[in-house]
Amino acid sequence: FEPSGPHRVGAMDLLTKHGKSGVLIRLFYPSGIRTPDHAVEGVRSYTTPECIQGALAAMGHSYWISTLLNWGFSMLRLRCDWRAEAVGEQLPAIVLSHGLGGSRHLYSSLSLELASHGFVVAAVEHRDGSACATFYAEPPADEGSRGDGPKASRVSWLPLQRAALDDVPLRNGQAEQRAAECLEAAETLCLLTRSGSAEVSNRMPDSDCGPDADARMLDQFKGRIDEKRIHLVGHSFGGASALTALSTAPTGLFRTCTLMDCWMLPVGEQRYSGFAPLPVLFLNNDSYHWETNAKRLETVMAGIADPELKTCVSIRGTNHLAQMDAGFFLWPRLARRIGLCGEKPPVEATILTADICRAFIAKHEGTALTELQQRLLSGEDASCFPGLSWHPDTGRPG
Repeated sequence: FEPSGPHRVGAMDLLTKHGKSGVLIRLFYPSGIRTPDHAVEGVRSYTTPECIQGALAAMGHSYWISTLLNWGFSMLRLRCDWRAEAVGEQLPAIVLSHGLGGSRHLYSSLSLELASHGFVVAAVEHRDGSACATFYAEPPADEGSRGDGPKASRVSWLPLQRAALDDVPLRNGQAEQRAAECLEAAETLCLLTRSGSAEVSNRMPDSDCGPDADARMLDQFKGRIDEKRIHLVGHSFGGASALTALSTAPTGLFRTCTLMDCWMLPVGEQRYSGFAPLPVLFLNNDSYHWETNAKRLETVMAGIADPELKTCVSIRGTNHLAQMDAGFFLWPRLARRIGLCGEKPPVEATILTADICRAFIAKHEGTALTELQQRLLSGEDASCFPGLSWHPDTGRPG
């Protein structure tokens, strides 16, 4: 995926602590103005073997389709400048929460697109058992359990937890943990811009750059993230996590919140309302929602009294995976046939998703909107429609 924005994009992984504490995120950020002759430096493999196997297991396709997907995963590359220097200006930020079976890797196209338009994107990898595969970094033997010493030398892998979709107690508990991780990611961004490496350490076990290089990477974000312009975005289970986070977030931590195809079952009813007023975008794909889920989402919308603080719009021709990288795993026609994307091509769906998110953020940051942005948010553009549609439950769990 080649992002459309004016900026080159840098990226790095950040693990704030050893053991089960801390937060694991991939940072995407603007690294300079893109020029026609720019060659991407430090192109990396798209993801890890553990993530590939976990994602394939979560998808549940046949042996032959899984074999093709395994090949597709192995051919993908992350097109960004790995560990590049960030631009020297203050930037808005987005905390991005992935869906069930996702990871910090599987939303790379959307993250790259947003970063190319000037955002620092912190893609959280949740360690509640809902990621396709994640890990804890074990502290060195001489560090005990403090989690604040030098880099760890080994990891403990945490696979996707197999459970029924409608296991309400489990999903509620996961949503609460995920919400806490979203808050910690936002607080980490605040610490980075205030103090850099003085307050934030990187415990990624596979970094071969050394602590001094890691400190320099973190220090470059000092003063470069606008704490008053941090936005929360979540997809599916990530939408449930973002909505849950609003109830416990300190007032003013997030400027806006975007819920993409929000899966409502994991959200405790006590989280449907009562959060501090802030603008919320309900961004949907036109083939995801079923009646029970839609009614719960409408309850949340009804609880936001000020109509200026809520926008609900749906994208035409997309399915539930449109905000992920799924449509890029195989050839477009085959990807559509097996449900990895809808009728809208994945590149168009990714750019359109980012455009709607950026328009909503611009509106509530006080920036004048273009005519196209106004049409997108009103649902009057041909690519989308206002509100959301749903299908009968037909026995669907959750």
